Amino acid sequence: MTKCIAHAVTVSFKHFCNLDHFRYSCILNTGKPEFKIRLCFDDVGTKKENGVYVLPFYSVEAIYFHPKTIKCIAERMGEVKGYDPNNLTCDALNAGICAITDHTERLSRNITKKSIRKLVLAQIPNDDELLKGESVLLNNDAISRLEECKKELDVAVENKNWETILSKCPLRRSDAMNRISKALGFFKVSEYEQAIRKLLEDDSDVLKFVRDLFEDMSEQLNA
Repeated sequence: MTKCIAHAVTVSFKHFCNLDHFRYSCILNTGKPEFKIRLCFDDVGTKKENGVYVLPFYSVEAIYFHPKTIKCIAERMGEVKGYDPNNLTCDALNAGICAITDHTERLSRNITKKSIRKLVLAQIPNDDELLKGESVLLNNDAISRLEECKKELDVAVENKNWETILSKCPLRRSDAMNRISKALGFFKVSEYEQAIRKLLEDDSDVLKFVRDLFEDMSEQLNA
């Protein structure tokens, strides 16, 4: 995923050294010691600050598997192999949704585990407060969170709302990426990802769309 982000937010790849994955965010090392960028996923409570960008997705894979990028790849495959791009797009999105359909319970549990852990950690007092020796009360509403999470994910699946699914769950914990790639005519997910990177190099409109997801990050990097 590093190359996709690197190409999308800066003129060349040389500004980026690595991409470190965290539960809710990614840290992009820009090659400038004084300037690192934090991309937050599924972290709506995070306020935008210098170097902090909140994206409306659960994980970075959503950039590759966004409906718009899927459609653009389908159009390219249509030009090369004569497929109907609209049918190909529908097939790919349906393949992704089917990969989620039978696993909403498992995915919801994984999502809730992460969110409730974050909630609990946020309630832990600082060291000075702990030294007072007072009892610590931690609120845990995991049951209601799990029910709400599963309900939202089930509704998104039922309505075939792929963009909402991208905002709710991690694709890498399902077979969605593999199924979408194959539905678009690729044998491996890596081949699909390579096609996306080539698309970003060739199509300025797609490049602008991905860059816009990162707000003014590109301008800050190139300043």
